[in-house]
Amino acid sequence: MAKARIVKQADSKPAKPVNRGGNPNWKPGVSGNPNGRPKIGAALSDLLRAKMDELHPVAGVPWRDLVVQTIMEKAISGDMRAAELVMERIDGKVSQTLNLGGKIDWSGMTPEERSARISELLARRGDAK
Repeated sequence: MAKARIVKQADSKPAKPVNRGGNPNWKPGVSGNPNGRPKIGAALSDLLRAKMDELHPVAGVPWRDLVVQTIMEKAISGDMRAAELVMERIDGKVSQTLNLGGKIDWSGMTPEERSARISELLARRGDAK
């Protein structure tokens, strides 16, 4: 969008805006789209939130309650992903520190030693997950 600039005239006439390459009908400080971007439909999250508040046709309770009950049942029965989800929603995600300060001197290693060291580091990274 081109910006207009106020230029003071040499003969003390009132300053007038100078349009630099944009639409000459545009005025400084006036929005070309006062109503904003047009709506393109509800987002999936909006639709899910609305559905969660509706009553289940058979159970007669909100869908939200049934989802919570299902997740809790799975967590209690040993589903670790469900248990992790419950704990993250209650306590927040566990933070993990990562130390990147170490350096490895690769110069004195043979290709076989390098390969073994890389495998060791990757295995250690897998244990930390």
